[in-house]
Order: sequence, then C-alpha cells, then structure tokens
Amino acid sequence: MVNIGDFRFPRYSFDEAVENTEKLVKELNGEINNQENFAKAIGHKNAGSGAYRKKRADMKKFGLIDNNYQATTLGRTIVHPKNDKEERDAKFEALNNIDLLHELYEYTGGKPAGEDFWIKVSEVADTTPGEAKEHSDDVKKLYNQMLDYEPHKTTEETSNSPEEQENTKNNTKTGSSVPEDVKLRLIDADGNKFDVREEKDLPVAKAFFESRISEIEQGEEE
Repeated sequence: MVNIGDFRFPRYSFDEAVENTEKLVKELNGEINNQENFAKAIGHKNAGSGAYRKKRADMKKFGLIDNNYQATTLGRTIVHPKNDKEERDAKFEALNNIDLLHELYEYTGGKPAGEDFWIKVSEVADTTPGEAKEHSDDVKKLYNQMLDYEPHKTTEETSNSPEEQENTKNNTKTGSSVPEDVKLRLIDADGNKFDVREEKDLPVAKAFFESRISEIEQGEEE
C-alpha cells in the first residue's frame, strides 16, 4: 500500500486485484491454503516476492479476501455475479472500501474528478500539494472507475423540481453554505472550491490560486 497523507492506497490496479481474485476462486477454491501456490498462480516465483505481498495486501484492502486469506462473499460475488447489476454493485462496494476513495466520494458528492482533483486529494488526505499531485493520477483513475460502477439514483433521490435542482446548482457554484470553521473559500468558474480552515491549508490555497492564474495567462497567449 502507498501512504497518501493519512490514508493507505493500493499500489496496483483494481482490475488486477479482481483478476487475482478470479484465479483464487476458480483455481484454488477461494482459499490461499498454500502461499507458494497462489503466488505462482498470479505470476510470481514464490511467496517471498515483495510484489506478491503487495498485491495480496491490495486484495485485502478492497475487501476481496479476509484475514485468513480466504475469498470474501464480496470477492466471490464479483467473480460469479448473478447479473450485471450485482457485479456493478459489488465492484462499487469494493472500491468504496478504499478509505480515501470513500472520503473523496463523500466530499465531492460523487462528482467526477476534474483537472484540479489533486486539490481535493490534498484537502481530504490532509497532505501537501506536492504529495497530492504525485499521486493524483492514480487516485483519479480509481475514483472515476468507482463512479463507473455507482448504483443508479432512486426516483425519490432524483425527483426534485427543476427549480430545486437549479437552486442546488447555484448554491454549489457560489458556495453560499459555508461551514463556520472556514476562514476563506476559493471557487473557480467551474465550481471547484477549496476551503482554508487552518494555516496549514494556505500552501494548497496558494497553489489553487496560481493554477487559475496560469490557465488565464495561457488562454490569453493563445
């Protein structure tokens, strides 16, 4: 796992974790009774391989195997789903098991990741702009993949009138509802925002501001 601020994040892709779970379930009956056999099944010479241990840790973080190295109900469902909906729901749950993805989903309200996604990563993970930028592409890839499997909203959740939807949109754009602990809120034309609550937030706020200025200057040059 990779450390991003206060969170641990998978080193390898979700698709690879699913593929390894398929081999576990289909070839080894869902139980890693012999670490050497499973290591070889997923392409490693032996169980002492560092890459093997990291891939196994990723599977556990996604909730595909348990502490006893057995495929979980979630893992088995992904391998043998009853239908497309069950597969999509299970994959969304697995990705949502990654704490950073879950927190980003809650923080953004499930909105797709934009160009300044690293700013949200920095704020949610409580990390520096440099570290957030370093890992933002990997985080964005898994986050958007999770959104691809997002369960459809119910009729009740999407039944707001056009006026209510427009008000919600305007509130999001203008940031009219600001928590009491926010000392400064920066918002761009696309509705991306960054809240300054403490002194440690200032470097990210500065980077947010400078990135907007850079985009404007580049646009004028073109």
